[in-house]
Amino acid sequence: MNKLKFIIGIFSLIWISACTDFVEPAIPYSDFTTGVYLRTVQTKSNTLNFFDLDNAKWNVILEVVGENEGKDLAKDVEVYVRRRRGAALTPYVKLRTIPGSEFGAYPGTRVFPAAPNRNFPAKEVIVTANEALTAMGFTKADIFGGDAIEIRLVLNTNDGRTFSDNNLSSDISAGAFYASPFFYRVSVVCPSDLAGKYKAKTTGWCGTVFEGDVEFKKDGATANYIILTTIKGTSVEDFTMGGYEACYGQDVANGSRGLRLTDSCNKIAFNASQSQFGDSFSVTSIAVEGTKLTIGWITNWDTGGGVFESGTSEITRTDGKNWPALTK
Repeated sequence: MNKLKFIIGIFSLIWISACTDFVEPAIPYSDFTTGVYLRTVQTKSNTLNFFDLDNAKWNVILEVVGENEGKDLAKDVEVYVRRRRGAALTPYVKLRTIPGSEFGAYPGTRVFPAAPNRNFPAKEVIVTANEALTAMGFTKADIFGGDAIEIRLVLNTNDGRTFSDNNLSSDISAGAFYASPFFYRVSVVCPSDLAGKYKAKTTGWCGTVFEGDVEFKKDGATANYIILTTIKGTSVEDFTMGGYEACYGQDVANGSRGLRLTDSCNKIAFNASQSQFGDSFSVTSIAVEGTKLTIGWITNWDTGGGVFESGTSEITRTDGKNWPALTK
């Protein structure tokens, strides 16, 4: 029975340890040292908009967690940045040093962790795209969509210790409770907003014109779009935007075998997949004039005598917005 009580006590201690920031041990702190970490309490912005770098920023709220509710532990926090492009990395450069004295009362209303008696020193930290680029010696012309700005934090304590992403455990860096990676990869993204229902006027390779409705439907969270054309009252996947209907005078079978219109930082193309008939599509031209987008397209299907399925589709917005500056 005593052994059972001992086992239950051990499991109780483990459970308490997993659910609290600091367990007061039954031995004096002077006999051992404890670590310090920077908990990411709130992430307000973790991407940079390629089309609006002047206003783009990384924005988080951090708090110093350690014994004595984290007080008087942090001497300072060093902030380093570098650019990632695929596997290529620039060297880290120091952006700035945040004095420990700037960590104080929690800014705003605490949202995590929702537990009482938490009063760790906190600070909202912002790194703008422009200041990161300046620190690295870059301009906006040196950043492409798909790049990333990597941010590394180094916490120096008043007793001479240093904590960063090179001396922490996976629980501290990736655990939802601790949330202290000391490292953040901030992606440069190109938001794509082509989705909607529009009016189409397509002139096919045969010279016949189709006029009707077309929809650009976003494919999940990607910048890829399914093109749906209304043919005889039915919405079907038709990347000719009425060209088949104009030149063949027949309904188009549904299903495109993965064909998509892609938007990569305002560059429009078709992906490598094929249409429902096994044909590949290519964009031959793009022109934007306010609410009108003109797409020239061609397939690899020779209709005879070297005349390939092709067409010009004028897509007119009806939502009062202009098309972005799209290119081929």
